[in-house]
Amino acid sequence: MSFEEFVVMTDLMTGKDIESSIGGDTYRGPIVSIKIDKVHCIFELAWHARFNKVGEDDWVEVKRKGKSGHLVSLTLKRGDITVQDLGDGMIRLLQKDGNYHVIFTKHQNLNSKAVKGLNL
Repeated sequence: MSFEEFVVMTDLMTGKDIESSIGGDTYRGPIVSIKIDKVHCIFELAWHARFNKVGEDDWVEVKRKGKSGHLVSLTLKRGDITVQDLGDGMIRLLQKDGNYHVIFTKHQNLNSKAVKGLNL
């Protein structure tokens, strides 16, 4: 899938989860909006959770220092992204540094009630 094809589909991604693998850690949250300019692809997320692989296997809210509310931004550089169609409505954004982000279908969203510390 080309980046241009991905851009055409961004409105359909609102409400879906994006899961990010960054430096060996896994993060996840629901997409509120996607903004694309000439340089960046910016995902606004309603909240953000990290998979806790130490002890219990569960999701924990990521607390943002000095910030109120839950809205989180994930900014990717357009030139560093390869878009891959994984089938079944899922898309992977692979970065040059090896980090990647998967956009799931709505029926695969993480239940916010399963995220420890998240109070919506």
